[in-house]
Amino acid sequence: MDIFLKYGAVGVMDSGIGGLTVLNKLLKSFPKLNFIYYGDNQNAPYGNKSIRELKRLALVGIDALVGNGAKIIVVACNTLSTTILDYIKAVSPVPVIPTLPNNKIDKNEFKSPTLIATPNTILSKYVIENFNNFNLVPLPFLAGEIERFIFSPNKISLEKDLNALPTDVDYLYLGCTHYIFLKERINAFLPRAIIADNLSDVALSLFNTLDKTSIKKVIGKRKVLFIGGSHNYNYTVFKKVLWSKGDGKTDLQSLK
Repeated sequence: MDIFLKYGAVGVMDSGIGGLTVLNKLLKSFPKLNFIYYGDNQNAPYGNKSIRELKRLALVGIDALVGNGAKIIVVACNTLSTTILDYIKAVSPVPVIPTLPNNKIDKNEFKSPTLIATPNTILSKYVIENFNNFNLVPLPFLAGEIERFIFSPNKISLEKDLNALPTDVDYLYLGCTHYIFLKERINAFLPRAIIADNLSDVALSLFNTLDKTSIKKVIGKRKVLFIGGSHNYNYTVFKKVLWSKGDGKTDLQSLK
């Protein structure tokens, strides 16, 4: 019996490689669960696309994940999560967990809290309503650069993007999962600022949602399957950049 039919799997979807940072966190947090990763690299980035196009692309990803055995879907894309979450929940036949930026700080704790994200995320109703005490800085090209130059990070014009931030930023929220690849470089550029993301929040949401699914804990090695038009690329990026040492308990596979 196929391992996904027997145990089920957590589906993770993103516009490209950004969601691999979420996958990495979830693999370490849930060592007994199977995962399926769908990256839509051909259409990345999503940050400048129309709502109509985002809905079409999201539906393709949902169908691919569910068709391969996903019993729950983590939308590892802040753009999709902040713009069309209601639509995704309506069309998905399985529970959905978004990656939403979280504004948990005390309004008086920081002088210049700042959110960086794609234009669609910055302009979303969710961000406008929940981050009114933040500086909101759209970065139109950074996610695309990370997508293209993940193996040549020095070609990513990170400093140019960060120079657009307020000079007194003391709390920076990474509102795009692609940016997490550069978290150490961002921290080095802004050594006095707290750099935050939502990886732990997503892991907690998954934990709280698992009892609503039919997913079971795997006995023995669990499987991570990469699907989608760029499955080999996402598999390679994940294995070389985030999972180089492995854990001895996980079987990574790219859809043949």
